[in-house]
Amino acid sequence: MFSFLVGSSSSSDMRSLGRLLSRVEHSSVIDEKVDALQQLADCSITSLTENKIAEQLIKVLVKTVNDDDDADVHTEILKVLCVMTTKPVFEGPPTEEDITTMQNIMENGEMILSADGSIDALHLLLSPSYSAMIRLFTLQLLLRILKLHTSRLQESILNCSGFIKTLIETLISSPEILRNEAILLLDALVCGNPAIQGIAAFEGVFESLLAISKDENGVGIVACDCYKLILSLLQDNPSNVNYFRELGCISLLPALFCFAHDHLIPRKLVGSPKATPDLSEAREEGAISPSLSEPSGLDLLTNILERLGDQPKVAQAQLCSPTMVDCYFKLIDDSDNVSARIRCSLLRILGRSLVQCKQAQDAFALYDNGSRFSYIFRMALDCQDIELCSNSLFVLECMYFDNSKAQITSVSTLAPIPQTLDINPIMFGQQLIEALNLWQSDRKSLRDPLHFWVCTRLLSLMIRRNETAKQIVINTSLFEPFEDVAAPRFIDMCVKGIQAAFDNNQADSRVRCFFIWLLCECLIDCREAVVVLLDSAHLCETLLSMRTWKSPDPLISGLSTFIWALCLAVVDIQTQKPKLHRIIKEVIGLDTFKACLHSLQLTRDFQNPRNELSFEPLSLTKINMFDSFMVEKVMQVYDLCDSRILTLIVSRDDDVSSKVAVPSSIVSDELIAARSRITDLELQLSDALSALASKTDDAALTRYRLDLAQKELKDMAQERAGQDNVELEKLRHEHNELLEQHNDLLLLLGSYEKEACLVTVKAGERAELLAAHSDT
Repeated sequence: MFSFLVGSSSSSDMRSLGRLLSRVEHSSVIDEKVDALQQLADCSITSLTENKIAEQLIKVLVKTVNDDDDADVHTEILKVLCVMTTKPVFEGPPTEEDITTMQNIMENGEMILSADGSIDALHLLLSPSYSAMIRLFTLQLLLRILKLHTSRLQESILNCSGFIKTLIETLISSPEILRNEAILLLDALVCGNPAIQGIAAFEGVFESLLAISKDENGVGIVACDCYKLILSLLQDNPSNVNYFRELGCISLLPALFCFAHDHLIPRKLVGSPKATPDLSEAREEGAISPSLSEPSGLDLLTNILERLGDQPKVAQAQLCSPTMVDCYFKLIDDSDNVSARIRCSLLRILGRSLVQCKQAQDAFALYDNGSRFSYIFRMALDCQDIELCSNSLFVLECMYFDNSKAQITSVSTLAPIPQTLDINPIMFGQQLIEALNLWQSDRKSLRDPLHFWVCTRLLSLMIRRNETAKQIVINTSLFEPFEDVAAPRFIDMCVKGIQAAFDNNQADSRVRCFFIWLLCECLIDCREAVVVLLDSAHLCETLLSMRTWKSPDPLISGLSTFIWALCLAVVDIQTQKPKLHRIIKEVIGLDTFKACLHSLQLTRDFQNPRNELSFEPLSLTKINMFDSFMVEKVMQVYDLCDSRILTLIVSRDDDVSSKVAVPSSIVSDELIAARSRITDLELQLSDALSALASKTDDAALTRYRLDLAQKELKDMAQERAGQDNVELEKLRHEHNELLEQHNDLLLLLGSYEKEACLVTVKAGERAELLAAHSDT
């Protein structure tokens, strides 16, 4: 531990620090200032922090930055500030005192950043007009503050015009010790800040770093620091990746790879950083020597290539140029000195370049007469190192994907004597066939699923989606004929492999699946292959004799049934009707046939298929045969099976076996399809008639219910009518009675009126008599 990191503040210490600080600020003698600063450096961090010495010193530095006579003072101030901002290394868990010390260091960094003009002053001190010692301690101080307050210092530097440019100029025309410190500072500065990354790239940092690495012969601590800085500049920054490519920097990497490889001692790098003699002491004070366990130059260069290859369709042609390929294989071949991780990374980079750049596929296959391609095949077949095997297989998958020319070229090498082609053949076919037939000489090899997965996978890649390649494979004799025995062909080899795997009780079940799967790959969308299989009684009986559809493993039973489903879907049914009828209906059974195909679709591998092509190697520790292509084909064949089976079994005579097969020259596929269509229509008509009869019964029942309702309604109407007549007669009688009473009343009223008139007349007469009598 540092002895000056501990201590307590007292009144005497405060007075002493005050006097020392006063001498620094006001003394006119340079030596007195330097002596005072050296005494301050020996004080405890706690005392310096409590008295805000960092704030006072940075103000002095800002005030006197333009005074050339104070160069020694500036150097000592920077030294003191470096001491006050250096993170201590704690032994074991930090104590309370250690935590307090760390808080004081953080506070000192905050004081420096908060002072007005501090960043501008530090920027000015980096200019070439100042001494190398001042510039060195300025770089070290900035690096220490950056570790304490990263985002704040990054923001301050962005706001200071020309700061990043000055740092990059330090890389070009400065002593090596300053250049090395500037690299470390830039590496910490650009991390996580795209704005600073972009400015640094625009100011030419890539060219400067690659030039420095070349001067260092591509190895050593300085070169590794340059590679780390390049990685930081490319991190999550697609624009910098494009700029790196456009500058042509990729073409400079092979030379660095060669330098690093040539200076390689097994698992270690040779080289040490150069140092300026008169600044070595300062370097020891300010820099931290790198650990021997840090990534080597080859590791870092490989990481740079991987980062360039992460961007789709960016820099792929340059990454797969002949010069780069030479560089890759120079390292891949050196298994003694180059780690397996680096070799696997280079194979992944190569594979991604091939799949994203079609021009690279042709160039790679043709380059050096295909020897590089053959070498990758040998690495893929050598299953000693699983990671190397997986990555080699990944390169070949990328090479064959959507590349019919490479497929045809490859399958043409399966013959003992390669055929003459327009392009140079790649001599690895016979090695692949021998690897697939390893079980003939070593029966125990059937216990090794990895070996046979690689072999069957490579052969399937050669013929997938390529009918021409399949025809070449089917018609090519894989070995020279022996005496009167015909030379075996590809389908013969597949069937023999299946038979050998099932005859050996100790064979791995996955090996059996791989051989069946390879035969399925050959039969998919290839009528000629299906005809070859069905026309060979020996091959058919060999497959049927194993009764693989009865296997408890749904993968084995499903894939073996899928072989015959492919035959049913692809071949002319009328031509092969007796044989297919016997195989599917009599030997396997329709229910078993459908059940096996259905069980295959329920397996975990089928339910979770991998992509046909990905940008990462397949895991060989957990192999899944099914990819999106195979799943699609299984579903298509399964959907087609019902109609094809119906066509197969429909006949006017139930005894199909007693009928003579009609030649295909008489009965065409159109007639078979028409018969199937007629059968479908008859079934539809029968269903329609049944539905109509059901609806007719419903209509009759409804009519009967309607008649009953109408009858009931009529009865109710009649009953209601009778009741209405009685009531009407009664009303009429009552009406007549009332009418008679009315007439009687009218007669009575008339008599009353007549009597009233008589009374009136009599009253008038009487009145006249009375009047006459009164007059008298």
